[in-house]
Amino acid sequence: MTTDTLDSDMAIATFDDFASKIEKKSFVILDNAPIHTSNVFKGKLQEWRDLGLHLLYLSPYSPHLNKIELLWKQMKEHWLSISAYTSFETLFANIEEILIHYGTNFMLC
Repeated sequence: MTTDTLDSDMAIATFDDFASKIEKKSFVILDNAPIHTSNVFKGKLQEWRDLGLHLLYLSPYSPHLNKIELLWKQMKEHWLSISAYTSFETLFANIEEILIHYGTNFMLC
């Protein structure tokens, strides 16, 4: 988790790191967020593909296909109590707790 602003440079650094470590052809599904569709980001696609990392985009305007959107909706509507919103620190801690225990204490149906 991070509180830093996410931008194309951070996404590129993340995918550069991931691509340098993969040992077999890998696929990542992306939404159409501006950081994933910027010219500088798209300029890296062939380089990553050459390393065996294939990035595929979801159809635009398809939050029902984007698992993180479904997870965030579940978190907001069911797992975060109103007291989680009392401060940024409290919200961060509550979200971190959910993510740590996702798959055991917290599951998407």
